[in-house]
Amino acid sequence: MDKELLNLDAEFSIFVRASRADFQGYVQCYTCPNKFHWKAMQCGHFRKRADIATRFDEDNCRPQCAHCNETLGGNLEVFEEELRDEIGDERVDALIEKSKEYAGYEKEYYVEKRKYYRSKNKALCV
Repeated sequence: MDKELLNLDAEFSIFVRASRADFQGYVQCYTCPNKFHWKAMQCGHFRKRADIATRFDEDNCRPQCAHCNETLGGNLEVFEEELRDEIGDERVDALIEKSKEYAGYEKEYYVEKRKYYRSKNKALCV
């Protein structure tokens, strides 16, 4: 896998988890009641990571515990229900359609997106 893609994955994951944490650094799993420090959580994806068009879409990703993300395969039924409640049917349906699109990004895209999320993470003090 491309180094720049992995670097972006890391910065984006930090943003998704830390941006939803409380002042003590704790965040609830999006799909269950578990609450852990953001560093112990994972970046869960509603539409799978392999769908590059939505891999770094903020609407597509939420903090998840390892049990929901790994053991339950993303707990997608609950994920979708919660997402529809949060952002609405129109945006969720658009996300589903977007995930089906081909996205062949150049290396510069990943570099710029990584810089963007690194900047956001610094603003979060992480």
